[in-house]
Amino acid sequence: MMHIADMTSRALTVTHIIPGDTEVTAVTSLGDDVFVVRAESPQVEVYSAVTFTLQRRLSVPGLGGSYGLAACASNMCLYASELFGNLIHRVELSGSNAVT
Repeated sequence: MMHIADMTSRALTVTHIIPGDTEVTAVTSLGDDVFVVRAESPQVEVYSAVTFTLQRRLSVPGLGGSYGLAACASNMCLYASELFGNLIHRVELSGSNAVT
């Protein structure tokens, strides 16, 4: 489960909760999307930054989990570090790797 907090006010309040049984290990955002990686998952979950509802899942072949996730607006992609090993996976956001 992932809690989204409002950091703009003096009093920290949880505004949204993204449910899930597996721990969140990495998160980033780009535009209207929030990208979430869970422990030992080969997929990136894509949520709406407005409603926090799951929009789709991106399959990342070879990803066994990640503790690092970065979004690049210039290249329209994500970079996910491999949990075990020295690999960086590049995930194209304009491609057809979406899983519903």
